[in-house]
Amino acid sequence: MDDMAATGALVGELPLNFYSALTLRPDLMAAAWDFVKAVLVGGRLSPELKNFVILAISVANQSHYCCLNHAAALRKLQVSEAWIQACMEDPTLAALPVDLRERLLFARKAALDPGSLTSADLLALKRGGLTDEELLELVMVAGLAAWANIWSITADLAPD
Repeated sequence: MDDMAATGALVGELPLNFYSALTLRPDLMAAAWDFVKAVLVGGRLSPELKNFVILAISVANQSHYCCLNHAAALRKLQVSEAWIQACMEDPTLAALPVDLRERLLFARKAALDPGSLTSADLLALKRGGLTDEELLELVMVAGLAAWANIWSITADLAPD
């Protein structure tokens, strides 16, 4: 619990509903927490980008729980409300800065239709300044978002 508190995964004294619902299988909860922590805490990508990726994928997957939590996380990070709303309301993400839009569109494609990714998609991100390590991290965040959406939707998680 101390580990979760240090990274903001608690509401008051309790884990977010995402984790509380996993307590039926403590082994899976521990593994899930290790995965989430490895992908979201630290790394080369900004917390803002990571939360935007999860928000964009969650909107596409209609994961209400993840949308609410990651929009709230972006607000805590003092991201523009206009950018958050653009991510939630416009599938083209047209109102977002080009670099952010390209990264979100790539991540959404990786999560929803990975077979459609091409070397041109990767090259575009590299031209946009992402390193191989950052690309790996971006793909891991996209995979985490897809998995979290599946869990939050099937578990019918109530908002925290």
